[in-house]
Amino acid sequence: MATPWPQVTAWPNDIREHAIYLSDYLRKALPLVKTMIAAMSVLIAKFQNTPDVSAVMQAITTIQSDLKTKAETVQSTAMRIQQNTVTHQQIAILSQETN
Repeated sequence: MATPWPQVTAWPNDIREHAIYLSDYLRKALPLVKTMIAAMSVLIAKFQNTPDVSAVMQAITTIQSDLKTKAETVQSTAMRIQQNTVTHQQIAILSQETN
């Protein structure tokens, strides 16, 4: 069974009494409206400070490119070090043989 609607007193027919009821109703609703406006302003500020998706993608692409370049540099440096090590070992062996 459905929950029944709360019983509210009927609004008066006289315009002045109606205005008093309406102003009282609006006075009670004002704190809620203020809270809603504050929450919406916070949400709007968050949306305004959110970076654009294309800017984020561009930054990620740049970082990926930089990482790829660094990895290639590290790999070539490691290969040169390995070649130099082998060369120095061969020189050491040759120098031992000649002594």
